[in-house]
Amino acid sequence: MARYPISQEGIKSFEQLKKDLQDITRKIEDDGNKLRAVAKGNAEGCGYLHEKIEEMLNAIAKLEADNTDKIQRVNKQIDERIQKIETFLKSEL
Repeated sequence: MARYPISQEGIKSFEQLKKDLQDITRKIEDDGNKLRAVAKGNAEGCGYLHEKIEEMLNAIAKLEADNTDKIQRVNKQIDERIQKIETFLKSEL
């Protein structure tokens, strides 16, 4: 596990981590949307596999939602740590 210093540098590192996680979440959502668009466009001609494709797309959407929720919780924890570091740094002045 990475360690972040109790300093402005640590705050910047946490903020970058939060941004990176948000970027990853957006990319996963974008890629999922692209996958669904391609799969739905092609699923109609797949006969009996159409239902299986729909099941897989639903499972992927659930995983995306679960991961987005987890990343949002981590980002909330990052915000809390940033706030604690800022409070500590202010108390040291």
